[in-house]
Amino acid sequence: MTLSPFVRLYTDNAPGEFRAVLADRDNRASALFLQRWDGVGDRARFGEITQARIRAFAPEAGGAFLELKSGEEAFARQAAQTGLTEGAILSVEIRSEARAGKLARAEPTERRPNDQSSYERWLASVPGGGALVPEPNAERVNAAFEEAETRFVTLEGGGTLSLERTRALIAVDIDTAGRRGRGSAAARALTINREAAQEVARQISLRGLGGNVVLDCVAPLNQSASDQIRTSARRAFDHYAISQAKVLKPSSIGLLQISVPWRFMPIEDQLQADPGETRLIKLMRDLQREATQYPMQLYTLRLGGLERDAYLSRKENVTLALESHFGARVLVEHSTEAKSEAVKR
Repeated sequence: MTLSPFVRLYTDNAPGEFRAVLADRDNRASALFLQRWDGVGDRARFGEITQARIRAFAPEAGGAFLELKSGEEAFARQAAQTGLTEGAILSVEIRSEARAGKLARAEPTERRPNDQSSYERWLASVPGGGALVPEPNAERVNAAFEEAETRFVTLEGGGTLSLERTRALIAVDIDTAGRRGRGSAAARALTINREAAQEVARQISLRGLGGNVVLDCVAPLNQSASDQIRTSARRAFDHYAISQAKVLKPSSIGLLQISVPWRFMPIEDQLQADPGETRLIKLMRDLQREATQYPMQLYTLRLGGLERDAYLSRKENVTLALESHFGARVLVEHSTEAKSEAVKR
């Protein structure tokens, strides 16, 4: 039996948005889920089985461009091997969600769709996830999503990691400032490098990242230390249920290289896809927190700028979300200023 890396499941059901956090055995946030508007108009999700139409073959890319049942585009390398022609319908499984500048990846399948929701499939993607009991906790969920957007991460033993996502790779640097340790320089370097490698695995899982990851290790390194760092990284990725990650031994110049399969759309991409929508939902989430304390109070949402644009493009969804969470306590008004706010009435 595989030991689950996650032991707690925190959730937050806010107007227009549902979020969940899986926490590891040290109660550290380690995987995130985000869905808006109850999935209405949602993109293709990892593990989803759906129908697709072959739009065009792309021999130079070794596959074909597809149009999913939802209208979203995807790419499938194996589609050229099905013997089907352009315009044909086939069943596909989503193996990698769309992300900034990249289409979703799919592969033909004979498996049939099931009735699992996106949230249930996400939980099922990690060992033991489906057996966890949800614990509503908006504070912990907020903290986890904030961490997923930060560039700097504090290591438990002191020092920090900085993560920078580029088009080609994710660069991770170690800053030892503020860290204390005993022993030789080599022993101290080994300790922080192993700790950093383990933290990189958690951050990759937390943020939903993939691709090439490069950790610039602290010198000095010898053969034994390099082997131990690689082993620590491999175990950490296995621990967070990213078993297909490939880890190389640190190079002669101290670079630990890791290749992680893409599965999910990064949390950063999800939050930045529509900044106005993100700001509107945050405004409604803040209002929910206050309205819970004052159950008889009536409110008005005055929307301007990007928040109003988001409201107009999702008016029906926003109206349903407000009615579901507030009843008739909230009215929406247009603000002549760019500022958006919730006020008592």
